[in-house]
Amino acid sequence: MELPDVIRNNISIEERVWRDGAECTCVVETTTGQRFQRTVKNKCRVDVTLTLLRSFEILLFFLSVMVTLVILRCLSRKS
Repeated sequence: MELPDVIRNNISIEERVWRDGAECTCVVETTTGQRFQRTVKNKCRVDVTLTLLRSFEILLFFLSVMVTLVILRCLSRKS
């Protein structure tokens, strides 16, 4: 079986589909009837963006509580 010199193509996969870990298969058939198949899958399903957003949200909450407490303490000293 003789392989062709070059097979090159770009395939776009929706971000949601890739992030969800769906298997994506590409099948190429040559003019001589040879078939080549390749399946890829995103193995890392951690959504880093969501994790960072949640961490930032928690940090912002604690920061706002601290600022509020400092302001209240300053106001109570003036009274």
